[in-house]
Amino acid sequence: MRKLAITSLALALTGCGTPLESVKSGTMNFDSSITISQAIDNWDECVSTTWQEIKTKNGRVYVEAECIQSSVLSEKILMMDKALNGNRLEKAQTQLARIQAHNPEIYSNADEYAEKLAKAQSEVDRLSSPSKYAQISKRSLSMQWLVKPNDEIELAGVYSNFTWTDGKTASSAVDANTIIQSAYENRPQFSNAQIKNQNFLIQSTLNLSGLYNAN
Repeated sequence: MRKLAITSLALALTGCGTPLESVKSGTMNFDSSITISQAIDNWDECVSTTWQEIKTKNGRVYVEAECIQSSVLSEKILMMDKALNGNRLEKAQTQLARIQAHNPEIYSNADEYAEKLAKAQSEVDRLSSPSKYAQISKRSLSMQWLVKPNDEIELAGVYSNFTWTDGKTASSAVDANTIIQSAYENRPQFSNAQIKNQNFLIQSTLNLSGLYNAN
């Protein structure tokens, strides 16, 4: 078994085996009681976990563990989006009703009336459905290790990944040390108290909106 020692994000190893075997069977210096794969494969944060070895065109070798996360946070974000849209929808419906109540003749021409009516109806339709960024089909964490030619291993990073129902995807780097230690301690990425906190959900919703629109 190769032994891994961590200083911040740097790891060192000795021994032999494939890169995938090296990372999975390695241990961290802050907790050598279990292997990396034992910690991640048994992390309750993950509904399932897959491992793969990745070789880039320039010859770098990475080992990646992907943790598929539950839909709990995604469902909370969807609920928050509906709540945030509630007031805007009510105003849009009021505006639509006002336009519908007006006689088309008060507008300069029929085209102007039709344009205003169409825009108001479109806004009501948009707000009546969940925002695209809130319609998440998959959420996961990707933990990546770089395996160097001299058998040194480095924790390259951890990324939070989102896939939406329209097929769009995006990733955002998260604190690698925090995630790895959470896996070892079998703690969730976000606590139940955080997920139930309205301010946390509002901020998560805004962050997700920015991530979706940036990709």
